Amino acid sequence: ENQNIIFTVEYVANVQDGILSVMIRSNLKEGSKAQKVIIQTYNYDLRNNKEITLEEVLKIENLDKEVIQNTINEEIAIEQKKAEDLISLGYNIYKRDKNSEIYKIENSTEFYLTNNTLYIVYAYGNATDTSEMDLIII
Repeated sequence: ENQNIIFTVEYVANVQDGILSVMIRSNLKEGSKAQKVIIQTYNYDLRNNKEITLEEVLKIENLDKEVIQNTINEEIAIEQKKAEDLISLGYNIYKRDKNSEIYKIENSTEFYLTNNTLYIVYAYGNATDTSEMDLIII
């Protein structure tokens, strides 16, 4: 009933090494609810005309899967600690679980490749009302 709703959409696209990467970011603010940031990416192998996974991109870009997984684990552990510290001070923020399956490369679906840089995105607003996200830059 008479809620104020603000919705914005931004997008960016890039082609690198035959891979088309598209990232769409939506911001949604409904009434008094927390702002929700949703990020969806689409990645396509233009040579083979098919959607491409993060694991396949790592192979194409000659990036070591184990090294990348360790980087993700380290970055998420740091962010989890920061979140726990803020929560202990009384802030209401998204609580990360560094042991969650979402951080495994084979389960990481949101990523964007541009200018020889790979961005792996964990946008928690995709599943809950939050604007928090973690961005792993490789």
